[in-house]
Amino acid sequence: AGTHTVSYKITSDNGCFVEGTTDVTVEAPIVFELAKVDAICEGESVELKVDGAVTGTLAENDAYQWYKGSEKIEGAISPSYELQNATVTATADYTLTVSGKKCKSVSKTVSVVVKELPDADLTSEPICKGSSVAPKVPGNWISGWNYGWINEPAWETLSVGVHKQKYTVTAPNGCSAEGEMDVTV
Repeated sequence: AGTHTVSYKITSDNGCFVEGTTDVTVEAPIVFELAKVDAICEGESVELKVDGAVTGTLAENDAYQWYKGSEKIEGAISPSYELQNATVTATADYTLTVSGKKCKSVSKTVSVVVKELPDADLTSEPICKGSSVAPKVPGNWISGWNYGWINEPAWETLSVGVHKQKYTVTAPNGCSAEGEMDVTV
C-alpha cells in the first residue's frame, strides 16, 4: 500500500521506444473480523460489531452496510449494529460489507440466535387460610419448564382476600419470563 514511483519503457514493433516514470498508488485491502455473539433470549439486545479495527483504505462515503440475510438494513451504516428488544424472527445471519476506496468490498457474517421465552400464565384455585398455593399450569405448558416464586410469602400467614404473587417461569433453553397471578385466600 502507498504511492510508489514506477519506471517504464514502451517499445514499438519498429524499435522506437519511450521511457519514463509514473506514480502508482496502491490501496490497502480491507481487512476485518466480526465479534462472535452468544444466543440471546427474546426481549434482549445484542450488539453486532467489528472485532478490533478495520484496516485498509475505506470508501469516502457509505463504507459500511449491514444486511439481515440478503436484505439491506436501512440506516445500518456503521461498524456496529444493535438489535434491540429482539424477537425470534431476528434469528438470522447478519453480514457487514465494508467498501474500499478502489479495492473490492469485503463482507463478513455473524449468526444471531434469539431463543423463545416461555409463555405461561400460572393461575391458582382459591386456597384455605393456612394452605400453600399449588399453581395450575396452562395448556401450553411445555415439559422442562420450571416455575419459582419471586419473594415467596409465608402462605400460612396470608389474610383472607386476594393477593398478587409474582413468579418466574424458566425454559430449558435458559430463558425466563416473569408473571403475576391472583391468590385468593
